[in-house]
Amino acid sequence: MDLNLINAAEARNIDALYESIGSDPYILDRMDRIPFVNTPLHVAASTGQTRLAVEIMNLKPSLSTKLNPNGPSPLHLALLNGHFETVKGLVELDKDLVRVKGREKLTPLHSSAETDDRVGILAEFLCACPESIEDQNVRGETALHIAVRNRNVRALGVLMGWIRMTGTHWVWVKYIKDGRGNTILHMAVFTSRPDIVESVVRGYCKLHMNEKNLEGATALDVAERLAAGFERTKIESSLRCAGALKSSSLANDCSVVDFLISQQSWVENMYRFYLLMRKGMSMEMRNAVVVVAALITTTTFQAVLSPPGGLGGGDSPSYDNSPFANINATSATSSLLPTTNISRVNATIFTSTTTNKHPNPFLPMFYAMNTVAFLASIAMIILVLPFRVFAMAHGSLVYLTLCYGISFMIIPRMHSFDTCFAISSIVIAFLLYLVYLIPNTGLPLNSDEPQLEKAIDPDLAS
Repeated sequence: MDLNLINAAEARNIDALYESIGSDPYILDRMDRIPFVNTPLHVAASTGQTRLAVEIMNLKPSLSTKLNPNGPSPLHLALLNGHFETVKGLVELDKDLVRVKGREKLTPLHSSAETDDRVGILAEFLCACPESIEDQNVRGETALHIAVRNRNVRALGVLMGWIRMTGTHWVWVKYIKDGRGNTILHMAVFTSRPDIVESVVRGYCKLHMNEKNLEGATALDVAERLAAGFERTKIESSLRCAGALKSSSLANDCSVVDFLISQQSWVENMYRFYLLMRKGMSMEMRNAVVVVAALITTTTFQAVLSPPGGLGGGDSPSYDNSPFANINATSATSSLLPTTNISRVNATIFTSTTTNKHPNPFLPMFYAMNTVAFLASIAMIILVLPFRVFAMAHGSLVYLTLCYGISFMIIPRMHSFDTCFAISSIVIAFLLYLVYLIPNTGLPLNSDEPQLEKAIDPDLAS
């Protein structure tokens, strides 16, 4: 390495930097070709020389990702030495620096989760590069594992809060296992800190509460191995209240291999379809499905209110008791309308033209197929739209389905089919919505659901 550049970096002299470049324009290029080297950017970052560090990075951006012989990048050095302004300056130029893996695959985000005084930088890293939360070190630990292992309650709160506020996109990160198969819940119990265990349990899904590590132990098993005392009692109480069980109490416990060999039940097939709908569709495909389903919903709902031929009783004897009787009677006395056939204005092609005792056989067929199309389109919209973002829209769809069912009971001349269609549409609507809500509330469909979810979604198989 050129000593003039090192001297310029140590002296915080930008002019000396350019003098060295003027005497040898390729000096930074030659330095960049060395795999591991202590560059002037490393020196400037480690000593908190923000302006000089930003200047060097602007001239040669690739130096910012280079590791020195000891393993850290310039951003690592600035963070470890507490030069937070330098950290911010470098990240503003390149947000992906947050994901640069140094020694033992530690990223700057991992380092910021270790101590309480770096919590502010941790939050800024998450805002600048959200994807960094999924990075793991050589031990398979995420920033969540590191925060728990170091008993950093504030960092844990920041990370869990970030996951909670960003919806379901990063939820799976909470359930990643390290190299020993421990989740953050296992590691929280290892700390013997009831407050840390409570923080993890509060944001933990029941579906993953009883995950086992490589020793076959659940979090409750680990808690029972702790030294007797108040902390152990408090931790066990928190876990049991959250639904944690011992490994010996788990029913139908099987490995991923056993699950893949076994035959799939209809519940598993349904949940598989649900996961593929949520995770296997592009945004363009989602938009197309919503548009088509909305058109079908509108058309089928309108078909109930205005079937072919209109509504009414034709020449049925009970027509005078219809809610529309007064309208037709008034119309019949008007000189503006012909009086012939006025009683058949609201006749429908589904009603008999001669008697009310034998309704047209196409009536139930029409409404049955129309109801199937309506409910299928409603189900598609509910499955495609994310629950947390469109919770109010989901509720509106349920009420729309209720209106669809109730409409059968208030439309005249629906005969004996009104109650059947009304009840079936309402029941099916709530069943569809319940199927959608079960995965979002953390209630497992059956004991094999974790294996099914991991088999379909590779992100959860870590």
